[in-house]
Amino acid sequence: MDLYDWGYDCRTGIDWLSFTEADLPARFRSQPYSVFMNPPFSLACAFVDKARELGARKIVCFQRFAWWEGSFDLGKQRGRWWTGNPPNRIYVCGDRADCWLFTVPPEDRKSGTPSAHAWFVWERGHPPGPVAGHIWKDRRP
Repeated sequence: MDLYDWGYDCRTGIDWLSFTEADLPARFRSQPYSVFMNPPFSLACAFVDKARELGARKIVCFQRFAWWEGSFDLGKQRGRWWTGNPPNRIYVCGDRADCWLFTVPPEDRKSGTPSAHAWFVWERGHPPGPVAGHIWKDRRP
């Protein structure tokens, strides 16, 4: 689901931060489920909080690695959030992830990605970590 129609077969017009448990499909209310997300950078903490509030068993959030850097400044809001919400695992994209909007044709995707990205994972019943690793596109180093 997404707020916008990006051309994929999914429910659109969904504002995740306004979502309630009653909005969840019945199958998600009766069994454990996972949430995979790529929220706007500025709202990522709120999106993870909402997934926890709704009872997700596992939350997997794709973000720029700079999101984690906020954990080192405890005087700032994101630093305090990270202190109280350590992920169980972090998988850094060993190769820079290509994050192109689907409307950009492949032949026009000429430059590389200047930012490092990672998958941040929270999973109920697992000790807070984080344990860090890499994800490689097609190879291992």
